[in-house]
Amino acid sequence: MTSSEIDELFTSEVETVLNNKKLLIIDDQPGVRQMLQEVFMAENMDVLLAASGREAFEVLQKQEPDLILLDMKMPEMTGVEFLQQLRAKDINYPVILMSAYGEHEINQEKEEIGILEHVTKPFDLQEIINAVNRAFSTKDAGSKVRK
Repeated sequence: MTSSEIDELFTSEVETVLNNKKLLIIDDQPGVRQMLQEVFMAENMDVLLAASGREAFEVLQKQEPDLILLDMKMPEMTGVEFLQQLRAKDINYPVILMSAYGEHEINQEKEEIGILEHVTKPFDLQEIINAVNRAFSTKDAGSKVRK
């Protein structure tokens, strides 16, 4: 994807509020991580990457993201297991869950694990950009809660 193609994605009707925000992308597929990194870095976001839940916990020891994009189906630890472990430590980051499962299959877990939104894979890039913009446009977005 060229830089001009990425720029065009951000000229949508949704006002971009992503400058200087920190985004953690957790996905076991290198191509997905790289594509999302390019897209959000073009919008001046600080992008952190992790290929697994274990790697994500290592990143979280050093960095505090404003938002997490989390793949549901990963080897070793699923996205749901990652969130359960995160919540067990009384840490609550805003999360957008990415999965190949439809909305119906996610709705029950959505409330239980506290995700902001679910984006079905394969997703359109504009769809994920809009989801991230919505996350930062909400009143409580970007706030991390430690009990």
